[in-house]
Amino acid sequence: MQQPRSLQFTVIGGFSAVLLLVVIAEILPGGGALIAERGLLFYGILASTAVIHLALLSLLLSGRLPDLSKFSVPLVVLYTSLIGLLVQQSGGVHSSFHLLFAVPILTAAVYHHIRGATYAAILVGAVWSSVLLLSRPDEVDFSVIRIHLLVGNPMWLLVALMAGLLARVEHETQLRNEELLQAERELVEAGINLSSILELGELLNRIVELAASVVKAEAASLLLRDAKTGELVFEVVLGEKSQDLIGVRIQPGQGVVGWVAEHLEPLLIADAQSDERFFAGMDKKTGFETRSLMCVPLKQGDRIIGALEMLNKRDGNLFTESDLELCAAFGSQAAVAIENARLIADKDEMFVASVDSLATALEFRDTETEGHSRRVREYTLVIAREMGVPKEGLETIGIGALLHDIGKIGVPDAILRKPGKLTDAEYEEMKTHTVTGFTILERIEFLADAADLPLHHHERWDGTGYPHGLKGEDLAVGPRAFAVADTLDAITSDRPYRKAQSFAAAREEIQRFSGSQFDPRAVAALERLPEEVLVEMRRRAGERRSPQHGL
Repeated sequence: MQQPRSLQFTVIGGFSAVLLLVVIAEILPGGGALIAERGLLFYGILASTAVIHLALLSLLLSGRLPDLSKFSVPLVVLYTSLIGLLVQQSGGVHSSFHLLFAVPILTAAVYHHIRGATYAAILVGAVWSSVLLLSRPDEVDFSVIRIHLLVGNPMWLLVALMAGLLARVEHETQLRNEELLQAERELVEAGINLSSILELGELLNRIVELAASVVKAEAASLLLRDAKTGELVFEVVLGEKSQDLIGVRIQPGQGVVGWVAEHLEPLLIADAQSDERFFAGMDKKTGFETRSLMCVPLKQGDRIIGALEMLNKRDGNLFTESDLELCAAFGSQAAVAIENARLIADKDEMFVASVDSLATALEFRDTETEGHSRRVREYTLVIAREMGVPKEGLETIGIGALLHDIGKIGVPDAILRKPGKLTDAEYEEMKTHTVTGFTILERIEFLADAADLPLHHHERWDGTGYPHGLKGEDLAVGPRAFAVADTLDAITSDRPYRKAQSFAAAREEIQRFSGSQFDPRAVAALERLPEEVLVEMRRRAGERRSPQHGL
């Protein structure tokens, strides 16, 4: 990982500055005599060292310095060797260049922390000791050398320890900042994703998944407030034995979740078992052990709508205040998304209720068809789903199936309620209900897309139906699925001239007309449906139907 720019600047810039100061301290006081005294080797080493660091400093300042972590060991060895030569060439124990030995130690600390700095200190100590021991006895007192050895080497180890600790702190701080930055990016992306999810159940699941991912929680749950009772209900639970909690209710003020909902404040608990607000009943129910947790309210203004709870950090650490802030920010976005999804769901429910009322009004006029529209809608939807119709298409088909006979509003009562057989003229009049239904629905903006099924619900696969005689694939999937569903309901319902037959008998009869009256794919879709599913759908939709004219 690229090391922080501040650390790199400390090492490279600091080395250049110290090098310049040492050169000034070493050379200028001695004047020309001292300059002449130094050999070419000394100036070559000094020039090489200066050029290397000026180049590195230039790259650092321009922002083009590459990651040196792979070259840190050779760089430390090179630093130490060059500095050792400078010390040896400039007077050994009397040289001020030995101060530069701190640079390779700092370099190792930057890239390898305490361990690297310690190894570098040992290397520096070895080079420093070699330079001192190779000093000529006539130039320096050995007692001075001994003092330097006894004091200098421990000093370098102390420098290594301090530098390593500082580098580790800086490194961990950088990692934490990067994690926070990544979490913030994920939070922004999550908010964008949430705003695009309109189905409430899908939204709640996604909220819990994203929140647990952002804060790295082992388990998580989302509870919504029951407006009638004030209780908080577990809607989504992520973690071990999560299904055991779905639907469980928390009383107002009970446990951490109840406290958060009551006070409208986020809460972080490091040791859950020792906190009096923690309710251990949920752990007993699931066998999960909560160590630490945080919980944030889901609210709109001062109105609580639920709570989001995170349990146990995955890496074994405790949740932090930063985690709580992230979770609280995410909770604010989640609350807005939940309210939007609820508004849309309420709007959809009102829409469905309005459509259902239209169908009910029609059935009040033709009492013998009570429940037929609802049953045939359910059958049509499940057959269309088996045929591969996507969710968004099913909604339109369902509305069309429910209102398939709305055109009968335009049929006179004398024909609609005639107990006997219709004359040819009356039959032609009855057939106009398909076009009438289409005309009614296409003029209503929110029902226009569903108008195709009422128009074509009497078409046949072989093209002998009405009003347009459409054949095969020219007929949309909705009317094809409806044709099978309508016949299924007719056969399994009481009629004036016979009792309702079984679903098995209905399947057999429909199979006989596969490829002529019915689309073979729609027939195959019906065959795949278990009978108990059809029975339950009929029970939910209503039982009575005795149409006289099969139209």
